[in-house]
Amino acid sequence: MKMIGSMACAGSLVVFLYFIFKPVLKKFFGAKYRYGILLVALFFYLVPVQLGHYLYRTPDHALFTDQEGRKAYDMTGKFIEVNWEGGIYVPFRAVKAVLLAVWSIMVATVLFIGLSVYRKQRRMFSEAGEDITDWGTLAVLESVRTGLGIRRKVKYRWNPELEVPLSIGVFHPLLLLPKRRYPDVESQLIYLHELLHIKNCDTLFKLLGLLAIGFNWYNPFVYWWYRELCKVSESFCDEQIAAGCGQEQRKKYAYLILEMAVDGKKRGLTYAAPFGSSRENVTERITLMMKTRKLNAGMRILAIGLTAVIGLSGSIPVLAYKKPVMVQDES
Repeated sequence: MKMIGSMACAGSLVVFLYFIFKPVLKKFFGAKYRYGILLVALFFYLVPVQLGHYLYRTPDHALFTDQEGRKAYDMTGKFIEVNWEGGIYVPFRAVKAVLLAVWSIMVATVLFIGLSVYRKQRRMFSEAGEDITDWGTLAVLESVRTGLGIRRKVKYRWNPELEVPLSIGVFHPLLLLPKRRYPDVESQLIYLHELLHIKNCDTLFKLLGLLAIGFNWYNPFVYWWYRELCKVSESFCDEQIAAGCGQEQRKKYAYLILEMAVDGKKRGLTYAAPFGSSRENVTERITLMMKTRKLNAGMRILAIGLTAVIGLSGSIPVLAYKKPVMVQDES
């Protein structure tokens, strides 16, 4: 339980500092750096870095018992209690066992429900609609995929039930398009956006986010962090597209975001990456996308430095974690 609590504190400290510096990050730096900080928080939520303390072998402690034989001391002055039967007394043993059992049950429940939803969505999209066989469309899609350096094979399908394009999947990604035709410029932007989600492994990070929620189901920070991760992943794709577009293309892309927000409906696509966005998030996406600019060398160094400081703050709870001291009675 101590290890779990230390991991939760490490990730939540990064999230807390991100929240404090969020206005500065949004105003002066790109979504790339915000996304990086959120992924650092994910790392601390999931990886027990505290285990590194076990790599260092500590010297054996000399033990002493008092005259009544009830306490065993080590050289640092710490002690454990020995009960009258000679066994080691662990304070709140029953309470800790109950808490660990409750935590384990909740973790299993969250993961089971989340993975069931993902498998259902993946199967539903894989079976609905039809494969794209139009050679012109396939040629453009493959050209965008190879241009982005995506080596994984992507499956393309039409889906007449969709209002907006989306992508889903990790090892065998799937890109689905509504059964309609878009102008050439718009279709190019749509393909770019969805294939960038695949390149950025956004579905994988959402599934890892599910694991983080499972481990930290009692922690309110992790739920805010997950919503922010999903929002910033959209802004990150917008930023990558806008970086290679002129002002006129950015305006067309902004209109496309608005159109998708109007057409899209809430479908509970938890682990998919739809082009559309919640209407509350549209203004922010468009504003940030239109302001996308290339940072000069000084600003990049400042952004990297601030990102590193916030990210490394998670090491404070890690360093504060102390390896449990194993002690035995004199017998």
